[in-house]
Amino acid sequence: MGRTDALAALIRKGRDRILEMDGKEPADISVPVKNEDLEWQLRHSTALQEALLGFTGVVHNKQPKGPMWHFVSRYQWLERPLCSLKPVEGRTVFTDAGRRSKRAVCVWQQRGKWLEHLIRGDVEDSLQTLELKAVCWAFQTWNKEPLNVVSDSLYVVGVVQRIEDALLRRTQNQRLGELFLQLWSVLKQRQHAFCIMHIRSHQCNRGLGEGNALADAAVSYAVHVPPQNSFERARNSHETFHQNARAMHRQFQIPMSDAQGIVRACPQCSHYGPGLGLGTNPKGLKALELWQMDVTHVPEFGKLKCVHVTVDTYSRFIWATAQTGEKALHVKRHLFACFAVMGVPVEIKTDNAPSYASRQVATFMQKWGVKHTTGIPHSSTGQAIVKRANRTLKEYIAKQKQGDETDVFNRLSKVLFTLNYLCLAEGKEEPAVVIHHQTVKEGRPQEFQDFTCITKTCRRVNGWGQVQCCLLVEVICVFQQVLVQSGYRADSPVCVHRKRYQAAVITTSTTTVCLEHPVINPVLMKINIVEYREIS
Repeated sequence: MGRTDALAALIRKGRDRILEMDGKEPADISVPVKNEDLEWQLRHSTALQEALLGFTGVVHNKQPKGPMWHFVSRYQWLERPLCSLKPVEGRTVFTDAGRRSKRAVCVWQQRGKWLEHLIRGDVEDSLQTLELKAVCWAFQTWNKEPLNVVSDSLYVVGVVQRIEDALLRRTQNQRLGELFLQLWSVLKQRQHAFCIMHIRSHQCNRGLGEGNALADAAVSYAVHVPPQNSFERARNSHETFHQNARAMHRQFQIPMSDAQGIVRACPQCSHYGPGLGLGTNPKGLKALELWQMDVTHVPEFGKLKCVHVTVDTYSRFIWATAQTGEKALHVKRHLFACFAVMGVPVEIKTDNAPSYASRQVATFMQKWGVKHTTGIPHSSTGQAIVKRANRTLKEYIAKQKQGDETDVFNRLSKVLFTLNYLCLAEGKEEPAVVIHHQTVKEGRPQEFQDFTCITKTCRRVNGWGQVQCCLLVEVICVFQQVLVQSGYRADSPVCVHRKRYQAAVITTSTTTVCLEHPVINPVLMKINIVEYREIS
């Protein structure tokens, strides 16, 4: 509480007491301040205005005669504060402090040059006490001229604006109490107005921000570390995430041989497989078209050993959640997490586990508009992609295991970040997350054009006895151009695959047929008729 607030409380208490004893308000109220200070306080002090609300008497500063009143009049109980809410004409000083460097600084401009004064702090000093040290030094150095102080500490600005009229008491922090007394004493010795302003740090480098940036740079704790080359950065990154060689080759721009050497030299990665590959299951033409989902067990996770895994068959985007069981409740909880991260797919393929075949999961899939298919009972080959994802997930959990880290969710999230953002699947030139979201953004299936085809025309009789012309199309497909555009390498075995297909079409113009491929299934193809001949 300030002195003005204390005087206002005393006036309210006196009015209430006199009204209680005499039955009417006092005729006048004498306040022991100068006339100009009293007038300023009555205009700007909300506490005094509330205390004198409804008072019809006279407020003055004349004191009665007597020893006690003579003692009271010797002291100025209320004075007009020197702190101005608006900047004053004078020097501007910027203050700042560093927690780690244990230093405070005052920066000001003189004759077009920036000058600074560093103040060393003690071990017990906090950021607030360092800021107060700098402010006290500024007021003590320029105590005979108007001064503007700019600080990025809202706490210090509030203290300086209120301490002139404050009633100080002992604080628990002895160092802070000493600085309060020092600041109060310095401000009482001033005769010129001052202004202290708050500025948000790191906002701009112009105007007031220029001086604040210089003050911040003077107390910043900078450690000069020699720059690392690309090989060292790749090796340090591999020690944390254990990404594969192709990912390090692309991310850090190092030779493939160096990246493979880092992987071979790693004791955790040298005896593990290459990671998530392609597999031979049918895949979607774009992201969110076909997912595979399964449950694997990680015993070291304890109660959360049931890890539900989902993989997008096109982009190889993987998401997994650690659950306490394999019931329909846990499946729906996992799917909610997958939908939030990956999006809502068109189709999900699972095995014939009881939770996947339950009515609750079927209702859930129908509600979200997702087609649910199951594989052949007791056959895991139909789930080859997600099975390989399960193995890769377990391998990376073992690679990234650290003795001091036991949180299941942190370990699983770190593995998912590595697989989706830092690793490249076999035949892919972009991380899974990039391929996934780019395809989702495009939102259209791939169409393959201009393949070699030979057509033969034949005649057949339909059910109404009419003769109908039909084309028997034999197509020789080379998928190299298509798969290279999809992210596969040109020398990949799937790119040079050739196969002859047959399809029956009715017209002789460009048409669309659906073909099969061991990697991309189905394939939507626009076939241009280049040759046809009529046969009997």
